[in-house]
Amino acid sequence: MRSLIYLMGGIILGVCTQRYILPQTDNSQTSVGNHGDDRGEQNAPCRQDDNPPTDFPDPNLRDEGSSVWCKGSNHTDRTCKFQNLCYSPGEDDFIFFHGPQSVLNGIPGNLEPALLDMTSVRDHNSLYFTYVDLEAAHLDYFDNVDFYHGDNVIFNRFNPDNLMHVLHDDLLPLFTTLSQITSSDEHLFNLDTRIILMEGWKPGEYKDLYQLFSDVPVVLKSNLKSTESPGNNLICFRNAFLGLSKSTVWYDYGFTKPQGRVANVKTTATEIRQFTKFVEKRLGIVSDDSRAEEFIVILSRKINRLLLNEGELMFALIQQFGLKVMSLSVETHAIREQIELVSKASVLIGVHGSLMSLSMFLRESAVVIEIFPYAVNPEKYTPYKTMATITGMNLVYRAWRNTKVENTVTHPENPPHLGGIQHLSDDEQEVITQSKDVPVHQCCSDPQWLYRIYQDTVVDIGEFIETLKSAFSERTLESGNTSVNLYPSKVKNVTCNLTRTPEDYSNLPSEEIWDNPALALSWIPPWNVKYLTYDSIKYEVWIQESGRSDYSAWVVSVTEYKFTKHIKQDTSYNAWVRCILNDTIVGPFAGAVVCS
Repeated sequence: MRSLIYLMGGIILGVCTQRYILPQTDNSQTSVGNHGDDRGEQNAPCRQDDNPPTDFPDPNLRDEGSSVWCKGSNHTDRTCKFQNLCYSPGEDDFIFFHGPQSVLNGIPGNLEPALLDMTSVRDHNSLYFTYVDLEAAHLDYFDNVDFYHGDNVIFNRFNPDNLMHVLHDDLLPLFTTLSQITSSDEHLFNLDTRIILMEGWKPGEYKDLYQLFSDVPVVLKSNLKSTESPGNNLICFRNAFLGLSKSTVWYDYGFTKPQGRVANVKTTATEIRQFTKFVEKRLGIVSDDSRAEEFIVILSRKINRLLLNEGELMFALIQQFGLKVMSLSVETHAIREQIELVSKASVLIGVHGSLMSLSMFLRESAVVIEIFPYAVNPEKYTPYKTMATITGMNLVYRAWRNTKVENTVTHPENPPHLGGIQHLSDDEQEVITQSKDVPVHQCCSDPQWLYRIYQDTVVDIGEFIETLKSAFSERTLESGNTSVNLYPSKVKNVTCNLTRTPEDYSNLPSEEIWDNPALALSWIPPWNVKYLTYDSIKYEVWIQESGRSDYSAWVVSVTEYKFTKHIKQDTSYNAWVRCILNDTIVGPFAGAVVCS
């Protein structure tokens, strides 16, 4: 028996008293009736209408088929909305069922290497998305079709056990994507959108952070592989959005080239602050802008990358600055506590690592001190510096690097992924141990990088105090300047006519009037400039002789002017005018006017 089961709120409601039966291959009529559960269990409650509401998917999926609408020029920039996209747990493939009503909009002719990225990490070949084509009639070969009603955002977590990846690669892009594709009167996006995580990882220690972005339970890939329905089954999504926004990504981890800041960082401090405030609100953290108490937080590591004199450092900071110093670690603080503590701190100190991503929750004017072990050059590893120095974040960033080999403790005996090198030849080990600067490398298993980043460090207290003093001298307690350029609108009422100069030609014979032809242009300033603050206002004018591709450009500071250079009698011209504020803030051209 083929059945269509509706899934609401991320939980299978069970086989309803009303079960929608897919058409049989003998073209029998769709039936709606009281069918018992094949396993003899009590049926789950469901809508009792004789016919399902019109906003429910048509149970006759074969007659409707799948549809897709995409935007983006290539797989790394493409996002798509699907209707009736299906997933086969048995084959571990998405399926597009081509039916009479199928729409394919924005789909390239060649899906190599993929239709889109399932993550915000650009062009990672293990996280591509594509689908398998079938005819809608092939639905007859599947035993059950379980439907997720409503809106679903489907993506792959990049590394759910690493906080930097969770925040930078998953949640901030998810926040932006949801803001782009959904709407709500209470929030920036609709919290009824279901989140589907398809990479196949276990829930992970940060699973609760993902749940903040939906009031509907998050669905893991493992949840889709139900053992309750034997046979060949499908999971279908009425509305599915795939492809996370990459606009907030600021760092490239170096899979194809050495890591570093992405070119042309597009994210803004406002977007990051909106994200962190949303997370804090959903966690029930009350913002405190009173600055009643300033304190320092040290991110304490208990297993590796240790600060061997952490206690001494804390005592020195208390003595020097008179501030409370608090130690925070993943072993002693839940993620909510970590975020709350950092969001109220004045200074955040930690060894280079994923927990430093908490610095995005710091309030404005806070100080970030990132500690780098011996031979690890801060200029080569800048994810947190990049974020802290985004215009408007108003954070003071400093890097402190251990330059003394006697203040480091290495662990060549560790497993290779934790910096061990005993599996290497003696010559390779000697090169690594004698190096004073990790060479440029790609992510993520370079043995010299791992050997050095997993060192333990003795902090030079005097040097560190001077670094923090330098940061405090730059600090300002005023909010950062997050102002943006406000652009003038189009000029209005552009008029143009051919005349001559000087204006007083009434007594001249008509044959002499055009001895000095002129193009008289006038316009009204943009309507919004009366609300803007500026030092100068000018206008750029383009004049083009009809039929030609070249033009002359002029800049004037008045709203009416007579142009005489290169102007011919009995000739038609096109003219465009736009406003420029402070010589750099350029408004749009008004529509072309014809002068004759």
